[in-house]
Amino acid sequence: MATTSSGSVTTSTVNGTTRITGLSSGLDVDSIVKGLMDAEKVKLSKMEQQEDLLTWKQEAYRTTMGTMNTFSSTYLDTLSSSSITKQGNFLQYEAESSDSAYITAEASANAKVGSHTLAVSQLATAHTLSSGSAVSKGLTGTALSSFPIAFSSGTTWEIKVDGKAYSVDLSSVTITDPASDPDPLTYDATLGSLRDAIDKAVGAGKLNIDIASGALTITADDSGVQSITIAAQSTLGFAASQSNRLDTSQTLSNINSSLTSQFSFNGSQEISFTINGESFTFDKDDTLSAVMSTVNKSDAGVTMSYDSMNDKIVLTSKTMGAGATLTASDNSGGGSFISTLLNTDTAGKDAKLTLDGQALTRNSNTVTVDGVTYTLNKKTTSDITIGVTQNSDATFDVITKFVNGYNTLIDTIRGKLTEKYSRDYQPLTDAQKSSMSESDITAWEKKAKTGLLQRDDMLQSFLDELRSAFMASVPGVSQTLKSIGITSSSYSDYGKLTINESTLKSAIKTDPEGIMNLFSQKSTSYSTSS
Repeated sequence: MATTSSGSVTTSTVNGTTRITGLSSGLDVDSIVKGLMDAEKVKLSKMEQQEDLLTWKQEAYRTTMGTMNTFSSTYLDTLSSSSITKQGNFLQYEAESSDSAYITAEASANAKVGSHTLAVSQLATAHTLSSGSAVSKGLTGTALSSFPIAFSSGTTWEIKVDGKAYSVDLSSVTITDPASDPDPLTYDATLGSLRDAIDKAVGAGKLNIDIASGALTITADDSGVQSITIAAQSTLGFAASQSNRLDTSQTLSNINSSLTSQFSFNGSQEISFTINGESFTFDKDDTLSAVMSTVNKSDAGVTMSYDSMNDKIVLTSKTMGAGATLTASDNSGGGSFISTLLNTDTAGKDAKLTLDGQALTRNSNTVTVDGVTYTLNKKTTSDITIGVTQNSDATFDVITKFVNGYNTLIDTIRGKLTEKYSRDYQPLTDAQKSSMSESDITAWEKKAKTGLLQRDDMLQSFLDELRSAFMASVPGVSQTLKSIGITSSSYSDYGKLTINESTLKSAIKTDPEGIMNLFSQKSTSYSTSS
C-alpha cells in the first residue's frame, strides 16, 4: 500500500485502487463519483428505453398502415379484380352456347341480356405453305438376297408404336423366297409367320408388312397408328432407329437422308431462304427444331412446325383471313429447302357467319359484336343459340368480399385502439438483457410492444373518417347502402357493416347500374342521415 498526504487530504492506493479521503470525517470521493455515474447511467437507460418505445410505435404504425394499404389496393383500386370502384364488377354477364363444340361465347360489361342465333358457313384460316405429301421415306429395308430366312430361338426385335415399345419374338419366323409365293398379291406364304409374330406383340391389325422390290416395308395399317420406330435388324434389312416420322432433334443433314425428296445445300453446306422479307441461313449441322425455333421467334410473322400426324412440314401465317399473304422462297444459291418441303400453297380464308339474320365476314374466328365475343370452333349444320344473362352472383360476391374486408379492417384498427398497454413492461436495458435468456427477452418484448397505439389520436381519426365515408351521399344516385340491404351495425360494434342477402341480391337483379353508380361514383357531400 502506498500513501501520500497533503494537508488534510490523504491519497492511498490499495491493490491498484486509489482512494482519496479528506477532512476529519474521512470523505470517500470514489463513492461520490460512482454514485454520480450510476445516476447518469439511469438517465441514459431511460432515454434508450424511450427511443425503443418510439421505434416500436413507428413499427406498429407501419404495420397498421400496411393493412390499410392492402385494403385500399384490393378494394378501392380500379385496376384490382376485386375493386368495389371498378364498374365492370357490377355489370357482369354470362353467355351460354347451346353447343360449345361449335361456338363458345363470352359477355363483357357492354353486353345486354338477351338471346342470339349464330350460324357459321366457313371458318377463318391462315395462309399456309406445306409439304404436298408425307415427307419421310417410311420404313423400307435393304433388299433381301438369300432365302429362306430363319432365326435362332430367343431372337427378339423391338418395335415402337406411337412411343410404346414392343418386343417381337422372331424365334418361329421363317421368310421364304417371294418369287415362289403362290399369291404375290398378299405374300401370305412368304411373310405369314413374320406378320403373325408382329401381330402377337403389338396387336392385330396395327401394322402392315410387305415386300417391294425384294425389300421389306412396314406401314401403319388403317388403324390410327401414326409413329413407328424400329430397332436394327440386319437380317431383315433394317438399320437402327428407322422411323416413318421425322426426329426434329436430328441435324438437317441427317433429316435430309430420311426424306422421300431430298433438298439441296449450297457449296458451304448451308440452306438460305426468305420468309415475308426476313432472311435466314442455317448450317447442315443445325437441327430441324433449331430451324423452326429461329423462324418462329423472328419478325417474319409465321409459325413453322412439323405435323407428325400427317408427316408434313407446315409454314403458317400468324395473321388469319383472306387478306393475309405469306411469301417464302429459297435465296439465290441457298439450296432448295423451301421449294422441296414447302411446295403446296393454301390461301387463307375469312370466316363467314350469320348473326341474328345478319351476314358477317371476319378475318378471324373470334368475333365481337355488342359486347359479346363469339369463338367459332366448327362450321355449323344448324343455328346455335347464345343466351346472355346477368351474372348477379358475381356482383354479389364482389360486394360481399368488400364488406368482409371492410369489417376486418375495422376489427384490426379497433384492436389496436383498445389493446391494453402495461407500464410494467418497459424496454429492457442491456444490463437486464444480460441476465435473461433469448426466449425470455422475446416474451418480454412481445408484451412490452402490446398496446402502443391504445387510444391513438391519428388512428382514431382515420377510423372516424372511414366510417363517415360510408355515410356520404352520392349525387344523382337513387340507391343507398341501406336500400340495397347493407346497414351499419350498432355503435358498440364500431360501425361494421352487415348484409341482408335477399335484399342485396334483389337490388342487383333489378338495378345493377344503380348499384354500380353507388359504389363507383365519388361522393361530393356528407350526410348524417341513415
